Amino acid sequence: ESDEQLEQALECVPVLNASGADDPWASDVEATHQRLEGLGVDSSLMLFEGEGHVPSPEFDPAPIFEWLETH
Repeated sequence: ESDEQLEQALECVPVLNASGADDPWASDVEATHQRLEGLGVDSSLMLFEGEGHVPSPEFDPAPIFEWLETH
């Protein structure tokens, strides 16, 4: 999508970009976050240290739920 389309579509919608820090897609998630921030979209980034593409049994989703409760 074009920047203008993204701005319009997400104008009043907060976006959570989350990934395991060891996920091969983490850099893409971070780039998406930076692009959205640059467009003025309310974008948050969470990179979970020690996590890959699939959450480990020790993964604590609490930060995601906290973000959802406040946005």
